[in-house]
Amino acid sequence: MDSLNFIHELIPGSSGRTLLLLHGTGGDEHDLIPLDPAAALLSPRGKVMLEKLVAVGYSNGANIAAAVLLLRPEVLRAAILFRAMVPVVPENLPDLSRTRLWIGGGKQDAIIAPDETRRLIDLLREAGAEVTTYVAEAGHGLTSADLVMAKRWLATQ
Repeated sequence: MDSLNFIHELIPGSSGRTLLLLHGTGGDEHDLIPLDPAAALLSPRGKVMLEKLVAVGYSNGANIAAAVLLLRPEVLRAAILFRAMVPVVPENLPDLSRTRLWIGGGKQDAIIAPDETRRLIDLLREAGAEVTTYVAEAGHGLTSADLVMAKRWLATQ
């Protein structure tokens, strides 16, 4: 791999999968590492092969990943989005028929209303994505149940 000339954190793994970790305000990429300790982990500051890339985002990080899915669909084939909303509605929906997603919302989320997460799920399904959903009995913060459910989904990918 080329020398990386920018700030990054890349933790090599053994599962053959790379998780792209996108975090929100008040957190960092380390909050998301337990999803797959055997995966190579990339905080968005490094280069990686895209074939087995799984974006993992929380809050604004999830919104960034959702925007990438909608605007640059060739970049991602799989993503885990915690507490996400519709970041942008493209003029033409992309073909996401080869894209697998897990989206987790919070039933009492005061920052991203559950209806906003539902709008994103509907939009991504309309674009052809295979979307698995989970709604936690929680607010905006991540719960251990969120991580368990996302980890379970990730193990099947």
